[in-house]
Amino acid sequence: MKHVIVVLILLFAGVSNSIGQEKNLVPNPGFEVLDSCPKAFGEVHRLKYWENYHYTPDLFHECAATKYVKVPINFFGQQAPASGRAYAGITVYHQKYPNEIIGVKLKEPLQKGISYEARIKVSLAERYSRYATNNLGFLFTNEPRKAYNGKKVHVSAIEIISETQEWVTIGGVFVPDKTYQYMMIGNFFDHADTKRKEINPTVKYAAAYYYIDEVYVAKKGNRMSFSSSTLIAPGNTYRLDNVLFDFDKAILKSFSKTELLKLANLLQKNPSWKIQISGHTDNIGTEKDNMDLSLRRAQAVINFLVNEGNIKSQRLKAKGWGETQPVITNKTASGRARNRRVEFKILTN
Repeated sequence: MKHVIVVLILLFAGVSNSIGQEKNLVPNPGFEVLDSCPKAFGEVHRLKYWENYHYTPDLFHECAATKYVKVPINFFGQQAPASGRAYAGITVYHQKYPNEIIGVKLKEPLQKGISYEARIKVSLAERYSRYATNNLGFLFTNEPRKAYNGKKVHVSAIEIISETQEWVTIGGVFVPDKTYQYMMIGNFFDHADTKRKEINPTVKYAAAYYYIDEVYVAKKGNRMSFSSSTLIAPGNTYRLDNVLFDFDKAILKSFSKTELLKLANLLQKNPSWKIQISGHTDNIGTEKDNMDLSLRRAQAVINFLVNEGNIKSQRLKAKGWGETQPVITNKTASGRARNRRVEFKILTN
């Protein structure tokens, strides 16, 4: 099984709103649909469809009856949802207690031999986490009550995820070896097989706790994440991961640099390649302003590749599409967030 780390900027909305997007097989992917509001820790049972498969995962929601499980500020830290009003949280490492596993029955089974893409947004909870770790990922199974400590995984983070301010997406592409009905999320390995890094020695909890949001599992689509693709080929379109901008601006956030340096490294290894950087927006604002903004954002990526990635400008072309190529509906906040994206395409080999 492949262990892949993917860092994305996409937010996932309901499957009924998708435009050219493969159907998300995860019910209630943003933890928004509740039977009732949480009142304490460990109340994943209040979520529709989701289950606690090991120990005590938590549900956080704006409607919570106690400050300990509210958003954006709660017992474990401070983070706004990736979209919507809610997220879940799990312990991925703890010196004294077991790892926590959350899961769900998929809308339809995964089929053997077909390529799927799995992604989830995560953010380290800074108030509870002395450590950051790797190994958080997906396991697909038909026996979720028995598989929580099997030391195997289909897609996971092989690098340590230490980001507390932004949502980072881990995921990748995989091919099931059999038909699977259930999905589990967590760390399926013991302490000896889990990398960890101390990031805040003043935190009293010898643990790594991650918020999770916007879960996505679907057949591999025609617009793949740059980081999740094992083979980059001319003519294909790839989303650039974690390329973030301030609202209505074309100034790259510092968090974007890691992914852009990966792209620069790819271009250095393939000196004959020329690429087109494409900027896209949602439909807020005028068409003219959005076209201009998308072009300026594409150019900002090119400027970074030239100035910090040492790529010759002659190999790079900027294109602004504005709001003309949505991948999902613009009727929701999460949909608009997904449509605000940067992609690249290899023009020549």
